[in-house]
Amino acid sequence: MNPKWVEARDKCARNYLADHFGSEAVTGILTFLYAGKYYDAVKKLLKLGIKISPAGLAALYTQMNYVCIKEANSKHSVYE
Repeated sequence: MNPKWVEARDKCARNYLADHFGSEAVTGILTFLYAGKYYDAVKKLLKLGIKISPAGLAALYTQMNYVCIKEANSKHSVYE
C-alpha cells in the first residue's frame, strides 16, 4: 500500500475519532479498531466515561472507514 495513502487515512481517522470522543481517546482506540478488537475499544471508552455499545462502535467504525477511505482516495492512489 502507498504510505501516503495510509497516512492520509490514519490522519482522517484520528480526527474523526477526536471529533466524536475527544483527543485523549484516540490513541488506543484506533489501534483496537484496526485490529478488530471492538470489545477492547469499548472497554477503553468506558474507562474514559464514554458510553457506547460494541454494535454502536462497529457502526461508527464503518462510517469512519467510509469517510476516511474516500478522503484518502481523493488525495492519493492506494497502490504506488
